[in-house]
Amino acid sequence: MSQDDLNFMTATQLYDLRLHKQINNLPNSDITFDEDDNVDLNQGDNEEIRFVAPSQSDINDTINYAGVKNTSHNTKTWVNTINKYFKDTNLMGDITQINDYSELETILINFFVALKKKDGQFYAPKSIHNCYCGIARHLQMNSCQNSKPNILDKNQFSHLYSTIDGKIKLVQDQILDKLIKNLLEDTPTSITYCVYFWLSLLGGFRVGDVKWLKFNHVKIDADKSLKITIPREKNHAGGLKNLNNSGQ
Repeated sequence: MSQDDLNFMTATQLYDLRLHKQINNLPNSDITFDEDDNVDLNQGDNEEIRFVAPSQSDINDTINYAGVKNTSHNTKTWVNTINKYFKDTNLMGDITQINDYSELETILINFFVALKKKDGQFYAPKSIHNCYCGIARHLQMNSCQNSKPNILDKNQFSHLYSTIDGKIKLVQDQILDKLIKNLLEDTPTSITYCVYFWLSLLGGFRVGDVKWLKFNHVKIDADKSLKITIPREKNHAGGLKNLNNSGQ
């Protein structure tokens, strides 16, 4: 292709561009053209700045916004608890500074066996599990080890898993023993426990259903049988998705 041909093509493109602008500026013109992406790209020097590099503060705020406050609070609570264990048992440093898996597992086993409330009572099973998960999150984010330990892995930390499993079962058995003891006492509290227990057992209720019972939900039929009717809830209406729902 000769230089004359190149000059002719350049002149033609320039003419088309000017003609395009003139037609678009005509009043009541029905003629429109699609913008040429290449033209926009070539005019980049005259455009307003679209992107600004974010600051580290902006990045941190965006990352932190994804966090759940309850999860962060739960993690902080149990980290404070295990730090108190370190202090009371004269252990140096904190849990994140342990760089040996075997030593880490041993310390955590001792911690969960000793875990109690300030009043000396055992934590509820859900609280023990929350503690387990909270410390696991803390180690995943802050452990000094290059390969962050996953203490939730029951194959890698099998003894720890068995310890926590046994601790929860121990607490559950104590709760059951306490319930049976309360059922056998002749007190207003015992009567309340008995009513709660039998309604839960005979009605096959989900956890919490008994708390919403009203007097008009419980009726005694002519044959002295007990009839319990609880209106269906919007989010627990029974059927295929709620197989354990007792329904109405």
